[in-house]
Amino acid sequence: MPRLLSDSTFVQLVEAHAEEQERKEREAQVRKQAREEYSEVLNRWRAEEDKRKRQNEEICRKYKVELADWNAERKLAREEGRKPRWAKPTLMDKMLKGIPKPVKVVEDEGDEEWVDIDEGSSSDDER
Repeated sequence: MPRLLSDSTFVQLVEAHAEEQERKEREAQVRKQAREEYSEVLNRWRAEEDKRKRQNEEICRKYKVELADWNAERKLAREEGRKPRWAKPTLMDKMLKGIPKPVKVVEDEGDEEWVDIDEGSSSDDER
């Protein structure tokens, strides 16, 4: 039995196993860090998206008021036999467009990257 445990093949197998365990632990730490960083980026995106949605709600509220005023003007213009003094307000031109959600891009080497909301680049630009 002592010969088997001190044999060079057995020692190499134990060393290889220990190195493999260390490599797996390092990879797990890298993945955990990437997950935490992505979580931070996603939280910033959510905050920006909520802000945009609140602004769009305010824009919709103002639009409804403008539309009610325009309808009143249109009704009065019809009664007087003339055209309304201003054009019908539009909503879609004023609405703020959505911010693209950050996407993880997994590269061949195992490195993970994502699209940052501050840069405004797409995943195609990252490659």
